[in-house]
Amino acid sequence: AVIKMPSSPLLGLLNTFSIFGLRPPVQLSLPLMPSAPDRLGEQHLRPPSHSLSLQMAARRFAACSTSGDVDLRCFVAASYEFAQLLEAFGPWTESSLKDARRNLLRIEEGTRRHGVKSMQALLRREASEGSSKSGDLAEAMMWARIQLKFWVEVFDQHVTEPSSLPDELMRGFDKSLAAYFFGGVRVAFSFAAKRAPDWDRLPCARSLAASKTALSGELRRFVSAVRPLLRRMHSIQSSLNLEDPRTPLSAYS
Repeated sequence: AVIKMPSSPLLGLLNTFSIFGLRPPVQLSLPLMPSAPDRLGEQHLRPPSHSLSLQMAARRFAACSTSGDVDLRCFVAASYEFAQLLEAFGPWTESSLKDARRNLLRIEEGTRRHGVKSMQALLRREASEGSSKSGDLAEAMMWARIQLKFWVEVFDQHVTEPSSLPDELMRGFDKSLAAYFFGGVRVAFSFAAKRAPDWDRLPCARSLAASKTALSGELRRFVSAVRPLLRRMHSIQSSLNLEDPRTPLSAYS
């Protein structure tokens, strides 16, 4: 059976609005995703470790892509660590990281349920079994990828056309998330992005990089290391007909 992505996932809307703590103007009787177990909350919501860095995060993500596939356990672990790093950017990232972790938890549960870590194998197995959760799992993978792509695009904007962080967040949104939503979401996002401080006013500014030049170098290396992983993940979902049809063909070229 072929499982296609929902054309307008409410989960995606929630993820997008929540990047800066906004919520869509709808009331749902049931949560879109289950809450993370307490043990995972304690494990993945702890304060960032001093050992975390953009360089280390880039290495973690680069190690996830192997032999035409993606190691999902590696990806989940790398994403949790990256989320800890982003927490140091300030409380304005908190809501988006909660939603990102929920997506990661769904992926983690899928790998545990089937006992496989291969992205291709996991999606094929759930699709072949006709599992009612296979569409949810593919959606979680897609949004985990798009959320990571958002930050890759933000970092790339600082490297190629540096301005203020709020402006770079907006341009990162245009290159990653905008294609999936109507224009009103962009307006709301633009308003919310203005709440973010500039790079030199981030709480972690001194530990992130020693200078503006060093920061650009760290961000450039992160982008170069992570883009191939994003392309691989997109390629796998597309090959299994599990990609959202709104994803631009040029987005991962």
